[in-house]
Amino acid sequence: MPDLVMDSNGKPKLSGIPQDPKGVYQGDGWKYEIENISDTLTLESGQYDFNYTSPRYRTGDHLNCVNVVNIVVQQDATIVGGVFEEIKLLNNGTVTNGLFRGADVKNYGTLNCLFKSKPFGIGYHSLTAADNLAVEVLLYSFGNTESFWSDPTIYFTGTPTLTVKLDNNPIQYINGEKHYGGLTDPDKDGYQTFTPKAGEDIVLNLQHYDTDLEMTPRGFPVTTGREPIYQDDDSSKPIIGYKGNGWKYENGTLTLESGEYDFTYTKPRDTTSTRHSNHVRCNVIVNKGAAITGGILNGNSLTNSGTVKDVLIAGGWITNNGTLSCLLSTLTSGNSFTRHTVKDVNGEYFFFRANYLSSGSTDLLYFTGTPTLKVKLLSNKKITCINGDKYYGDLSDPDEEGYQTFTPQAGDDVVLNREPYVTDLVMTTDGFPVTTGREPIYQDNDPTKQVIGCKGNGWKYEIGNVSNTLTLESGSYDFTNTKPITKDGDPLEYLNVDLIVNEGVTITGGIFWLPVVSNSCTIQNSSFLKSFENHGGTVTNSIFLLQPTGVECCTLSAVDGSPITFVPNYPSPVIDYIICNRSTYYFTGTPKFTVKLKNSTIHYINGRIDYGGLTSPDGKGYQTFTPQAGDDVVLNDSIIHEPFTMTNGYPTASNGGKTACKGEGWEYILGDPEHGDFLFLSNAQIDFSKISDGSPVECKLFIGHGVAVQGGTFNGDVINNGGGILGGTFNGAVENHGTIANGVFNGAVTNIDPGTVSDSITGTGTLNGKPITPNAYTLTVTGGGLVNDKTSAVVEAGDEVCLTVGEMQEGMSFNYWDLPTALTKALTDSSSGGFSNKVEPLTFTMPDLSKYTEDKSFTIRLDIRPAELPDDDDGPSVLGTMATVAVGGAAAGILVWQGVSLGVDSYLQLSLPGGVPVPTNRRELVKLLWETAGKPDVVLPALYGDVSAEDGELQKATRWAIDNGLVKPADESDASRFDPDRSVSKYEVARAWFKVQQMLK
Repeated sequence: MPDLVMDSNGKPKLSGIPQDPKGVYQGDGWKYEIENISDTLTLESGQYDFNYTSPRYRTGDHLNCVNVVNIVVQQDATIVGGVFEEIKLLNNGTVTNGLFRGADVKNYGTLNCLFKSKPFGIGYHSLTAADNLAVEVLLYSFGNTESFWSDPTIYFTGTPTLTVKLDNNPIQYINGEKHYGGLTDPDKDGYQTFTPKAGEDIVLNLQHYDTDLEMTPRGFPVTTGREPIYQDDDSSKPIIGYKGNGWKYENGTLTLESGEYDFTYTKPRDTTSTRHSNHVRCNVIVNKGAAITGGILNGNSLTNSGTVKDVLIAGGWITNNGTLSCLLSTLTSGNSFTRHTVKDVNGEYFFFRANYLSSGSTDLLYFTGTPTLKVKLLSNKKITCINGDKYYGDLSDPDEEGYQTFTPQAGDDVVLNREPYVTDLVMTTDGFPVTTGREPIYQDNDPTKQVIGCKGNGWKYEIGNVSNTLTLESGSYDFTNTKPITKDGDPLEYLNVDLIVNEGVTITGGIFWLPVVSNSCTIQNSSFLKSFENHGGTVTNSIFLLQPTGVECCTLSAVDGSPITFVPNYPSPVIDYIICNRSTYYFTGTPKFTVKLKNSTIHYINGRIDYGGLTSPDGKGYQTFTPQAGDDVVLNDSIIHEPFTMTNGYPTASNGGKTACKGEGWEYILGDPEHGDFLFLSNAQIDFSKISDGSPVECKLFIGHGVAVQGGTFNGDVINNGGGILGGTFNGAVENHGTIANGVFNGAVTNIDPGTVSDSITGTGTLNGKPITPNAYTLTVTGGGLVNDKTSAVVEAGDEVCLTVGEMQEGMSFNYWDLPTALTKALTDSSSGGFSNKVEPLTFTMPDLSKYTEDKSFTIRLDIRPAELPDDDDGPSVLGTMATVAVGGAAAGILVWQGVSLGVDSYLQLSLPGGVPVPTNRRELVKLLWETAGKPDVVLPALYGDVSAEDGELQKATRWAIDNGLVKPADESDASRFDPDRSVSKYEVARAWFKVQQMLK
C-alpha cells in the first residue's frame, strides 16, 4: 500500500494509486475520497507531520498548507504539525502543534493545537500580549525555511508547545510568572518556547495578576491574567481554576467570597465598566459576607449563604441559607425559600425588569423575598394600587418608559391594580358566604393554581368537591344576621355550609343546616340540624337534632314517644319555616322551644301545666316553653319525677299552693268539688320532717290506701283513707278510715269503721268527741325558750314541766317567763311559799287548769333583757358605783354613777335619734319603737278597745310591740286593753329601746 505524499497544492498525490470499487483511494494508514464539492482525508494509523510533503517520514519538500476540506483523525493516528485550511476537523486520535482554520471542530481525542480563529464546537483558550501587540508563532523552521503565524490573539486548545516572539521584544513574564511553562531565553531569531498550563489563557509579558472579576459575553469569568489555582495547591500539577479579589472560579463554579457584585456590568464590582444584559451561565456560590445585587443568573445551580437580591434567576437549582430577594423563572427550583407571584388583577400581560435589565413580558411572574420590581402593563395602563393599597411597597409613578417601581412586602403575593379586599364576613340570604371582593385562597397556597375559597378578618371559606367549609378563626358572630360580625344586615334564615369554630371564637345565635365542629370556642342560643362535634368548647342554650359528641345534653321527648314538630326559626321573618320532625331532641341550658304534637295539645310538661311558661296553642297549633336548667323534658308527662318536697307548707312544685301538680305517688289538686284544694298521697312512705323546709303543712291532706305518714306538723285537715299515721303533730281535724299508730292530735279526730286508733296517741284534741288526753295541755314557748327540751310539748296535770333558755342572743340575759294568766294564778294558788317567774330554769308541776280556763293550748314567752341593764326589780345598787354601758354596739359609753337615773339619762341622751324627746307614756313609746323598726306590717286579729279604731298606726304599733316582748299588755287577764296613756319610766324606755336595737341587728 502506498505512503501518503502531498503535492504542492496541499492535496494527496494520487498518480499510480488505484480507486477501490467505492471510488476511495486507499494507502498505508490513510485513505482519500473525492466528492462533488468536497474531499476527505482520513488518517487511520501512524504519525504525520504536514510541514513536509512526505508527512509520514518528515521527508520531501516543505509543505505550506493542507488544503483538504474534511480531515478525520482516527484513534490510532497522530498529527504532530502543519498548517491546515480545512472546513471540518473530526479528531478521535491525537493532534498536536498544528495550526487549523477551526471553522467546525469535533474532538473526541487529544487536541493540543492552534487555531486561526475561535474554533467552533469546542472549548479553547487565548494567547495575547499584555500590550496588545501582535504575537508571532513559529510553526516550522528548517534551514533557511520558516513558517509562522502572527495575530494579536491566537487561539489554542490543550497544552501545545509554543514558540513565539513579540516584535523582538523579549518575553520576561507569562501570566505573572518569569518561568511559566518552561519559558526559554530568546534564540538567535528572538523566538522563545514554553508550554501552556492546562486550562489557562496566556498573556505574554503580564507581570502582575488581574484581581478584578470580569465576565465574558458568554457568561463565564475571564481567566486571562488571573491567578491560577493548582490542583492540591501544587504548581507542578494541573490548573483547576483562577482567583481574584474576593472570588474564585474552579471546576465550572464561581464562588463569591466577599464583596458586592452587580452582574449587569462586565466587571460586577466596577460600576464604571460596560453594562450589559448577558446571563451568568456558570454555577454560583455566594458565601456569607458576599452579595449579588443585580444581573441574570442562568447556571445549573445557585448556593447562597450571603445575600442575593434584585436579580433574575433564570434556571437551575437553588439552595438557600441566606437572604434571597429576587425574581424566579418557571425553570427554577430548590429549597429553603418561598415562591410568590405577581399578576394583574385582570390577567393582563406586563413587562418586567430585573434591576435595569428588560426581561420580557408575562402574565405571571415569580419572586421570593422582597426584591425591587419594575413593571409596566402591556396596555400601558397605570398601576394605581397593589393588593388594595395605592401606596403599596412605595409604588412609584410611571417613569419615562412607563415602568413603575415597588418593593413587595415579605410573604405577599402581588396583584397589580387590585382594589382593597373586603374583610368582613357577609352571608347571602341562602346561607353561603359572599366571596366577591374577598381575598382568594389558592390550592396548595400556590397562586398559579385554582382558587378554592376566600378569606377575611378572622375567617376563611373553602370550597371542596363534596362540601364547602367555613372556618371561624377569631371574633364574635351572630348568624341570625347576614352580617354576623357587625349585625347590621338582614335576618339570616340558616347557615348552609359546614362549619369549623376554633378556639377563642364566640357564636351568639344562628341555625346551622350542616355539620359543625367546635374547638374550644363559645356557642350559645343556636340550633344544629346535622352533626355537632365538640372539642373542649362551651355550648349553652342550644338545640340539636342529632345527639352531639363532646357535649352534656338534656333531652326533649313526648311521653308516648310520638314525633315532635320543632320549628327553630318560628315565626320566620324571611322564608318558610324550617320544620323538623323527630321523636327526640337534645339541648343545653335553657333554649326557647316552639313545638307541637301531631294529634294532641301539650297539657303537661314534666308533670306541670305551667312548666317553663308553656303557652296555649297559637293559630297553627304551636306552643312555646323554656326548659328549666338541667331538666330532661317530657311533653304531656303528667307526673313530676323529681323528689317530692314541701316548701312553706305546700308541695314545692305547686308554687305555694297556687298550681296543680303531680308526682310519683302524690298529686296536688286544686278546686275539687268535694274537698277543694288538697294534697293526695297515693303511693308513698313519707316522713314530712325530712322533706319539708321546717314549715308546718298548711294544705289539706288526703292519705291513700297503703300510704304511711309520719313526722312534721299538720295545720290543715287530714283524711286518712286506708293509710297509716305513724307520728307527727296534727292541729286540724283528722278523719280516719285507716290506722293511727301514734302522734299528737290537738284537733278533733273522727274514727270511722274499720279505722283503728292506738291508745298511745296524745294531744289536746278529741277522739269521736271525747278528750284524747283528759287534763292534757299543749305548752308552746316563744322567744328562744324550751319546754321539756322542746319548743312545744303536751303535758297532763301532774306532769313535771321544766322551762329552760335555749340559744341566747349575744349581749342579752334572761329576764323572766311571761306565763299565761290562768297558769300564773294556778301556780300561785298552789304554792305555799310564793311563786316567782324570774327563775331559770323554772320547774313546776302542771296544775289542773279546768277551774281557771277552758283553754287547752298556751303560749309561754321567754322575756330577755340587755345584759348591761338591771333586772326590772333591781335597784340602783345593782349597777355598783361606776360602770360603762355599751350603746347598741357603738363606741360610745354610758357613765352610770351612784344610781340608775344618771345611767339611763345618759344612755337615752346618747342613743335616741337627735331631736326625739324621751317618751313619757306607753302611746309615745310604742310608736317610737314601731317607727324605728320601719313600720313593719302587722296582722290585727282584734283591735284594742282603749285605742281609737281610727288610729290604725297606734293599733299596729301596739300589737307589734307586745308581740315582740317590748312592752306588756295593760292587764294579763284582759288582752283587749292597752292603757296607752299610762306613764312609763325612763328605765322602761331604755330597756325597750335597747331590745329593739338588738332586734334590728
